[in-house]
Amino acid sequence: LIIGLAVGLTKHSKGWNLPLPTNSEQHEGDLTYYGTGLGSCGLTSTDSDMIVAVSHYVFDAASRSSDPNQNPLCGLKLRASRYDEQVGERRSVDLKVVDRCVGCAATDIDVSPAAFDKLAARASGRVDVTWAWLSPQATA
Repeated sequence: LIIGLAVGLTKHSKGWNLPLPTNSEQHEGDLTYYGTGLGSCGLTSTDSDMIVAVSHYVFDAASRSSDPNQNPLCGLKLRASRYDEQVGERRSVDLKVVDRCVGCAATDIDVSPAAFDKLAARASGRVDVTWAWLSPQATA
């Protein structure tokens, strides 16, 4: 069983370039929104906060302990942007990491309803997004 699990993890994660903060590239994925509350970072957020849950693949890869509140991604910021077809312009929003998204692929992000509204019509539910980590100097 342990060998099978190890082989399965290796097979499915091979070739991934996880979008960790050390990776300064822009990432493309899906943008969704969720009902906020107590997140994996130990912070309680509201639907009007500009917050983001990053993929569990990314969140867990950055973890240094079994306590998710101590994850080094907690509190970091990223900038999400997309072309909004309804208004005909590119929109961006800066978001603070407060949670992990278990239903997200490696480059997907899940945001508060207010953050989603700044990038797309909420009725869309799931849209494409480009995002990148902000430099540590820009997160202060």
